[in-house]
Amino acid sequence: MFIHVRDLEVRAARFDVDVAPGTIEDLEAELRQVGPLKAGGKAELVMGSLGEIRVTGHLTVLMEAPCDRCLEPARFPIDSDFDLFYRPIAEGYGDEKEIDSGEAQMGFLRGRGPGAQRRPAGADFARVADAARM
Repeated sequence: MFIHVRDLEVRAARFDVDVAPGTIEDLEAELRQVGPLKAGGKAELVMGSLGEIRVTGHLTVLMEAPCDRCLEPARFPIDSDFDLFYRPIAEGYGDEKEIDSGEAQMGFLRGRGPGAQRRPAGADFARVADAARM
């Protein structure tokens, strides 16, 4: 799924995505997606910002990881809302920079949309999964 920023300048984009088991990459080595991931929501430009995108929605998926006690596979469902922000990478962001607590929860994109030069699904899904476990 690719969302063009120029489309978001006109109206918010709705999405409904089904991802087959085992498709999500960039997860921790022991964490596996064993059920289909279903996600739906909307992406919109944040008013008063310079290209910042907000993606909100809901996802469900069945995950599996070894039990910390017995090391047998343990399955756990995730059924969670998400609220993600993306900001275009500014010049100089290749260098280390100090960020504030608000930016610590921000994803950065290069190009004309969240999928332009990165695949946010794995990293963002892992963040959502970690939040759902708390």
